[in-house]
Amino acid sequence: MTSFVYLLIYFIITVLSCGDNFNESDDLSRLASLKSDVLLLVDEDGCSEIGECRSLPFGAKPCGGPWEYLIYSTTNSDTLKIKEKVEEHNEWNRVLNSRYGYISDCAIPEEPQLLCLNGQCVDGNKIGGDTP
Repeated sequence: MTSFVYLLIYFIITVLSCGDNFNESDDLSRLASLKSDVLLLVDEDGCSEIGECRSLPFGAKPCGGPWEYLIYSTTNSDTLKIKEKVEEHNEWNRVLNSRYGYISDCAIPEEPQLLCLNGQCVDGNKIGGDTP
């Protein structure tokens, strides 16, 4: 009976120590690649009115909320494709936060005040002075 208990303990320890072998560097490279894929789809230029400008929460902070907001014009961008890629990026970011126990400040980025300025979708919060 005693040898059975030792064998059982050995088996449990072996199984627990053979968990998933993650590679943080590879995982972060995938996140960077997903971000690049999203940015290639985004075009901020081409708006003629504010209704053509959109924003999406981009990235996933460990304590919740996005890292930033992605701004784009619907005129020259495939909105559906952008949304799909952003969600894929954000979900992978959440996985990495959990997998590696990442931490961050819990500051919530300010939601953009969308403007179409000189044919480009921009965040009015980041423009100096008064903007109509």
